[in-house]
Amino acid sequence: MVVAAKMPEMGIGFQGKLPWRLSQEILTFKKITTTGNNAVIMGRKTWESIPKKFRPLPDRLNIVVSRSPPKEPIEGVKYCNDLDNLPSLIPENIDRVFMIGGSELFNYYFKSPLCKDIILTELHNDEPVELDTFLDWDLTTWELKSHEELEEFVGFEIPREFNEKGYKYKYSLYRR
Repeated sequence: MVVAAKMPEMGIGFQGKLPWRLSQEILTFKKITTTGNNAVIMGRKTWESIPKKFRPLPDRLNIVVSRSPPKEPIEGVKYCNDLDNLPSLIPENIDRVFMIGGSELFNYYFKSPLCKDIILTELHNDEPVELDTFLDWDLTTWELKSHEELEEFVGFEIPREFNEKGYKYKYSLYRR
């Protein structure tokens, strides 16, 4: 399953970072990815974009995908240099696996038959937002589920709309 945040033009980043810092969005992401015994998979650049004091992301198995091994492995973090080996790194007791970025992994996984669900934070801002990283996704063949189905899927209530720091955003569940 993918968890991503995007602007209307499918933009997700600028200069290796999220172009927004929204506390409610971060808290909701954390709640989605920690409800149950879950794993988060991310690329090396996404891993490095997380401030050191927040990594590994607590209460989740962290798997970092990178073409080269880490200089200094971190205890409790699994590393993968071959996407074909990724399933073997996920223990049987994991409830859900969340792909959390970056764009290269998102775009690769989106095309995979393994990707069946996407939880998307859909952001809007009246001011221009500088973006240089985009998703190469076409969601027209995916089914947008109802807000109630989203809440049932994540296991808790989510407000229909958020308004924070000039951004309006909502969570959506797309299913293949």
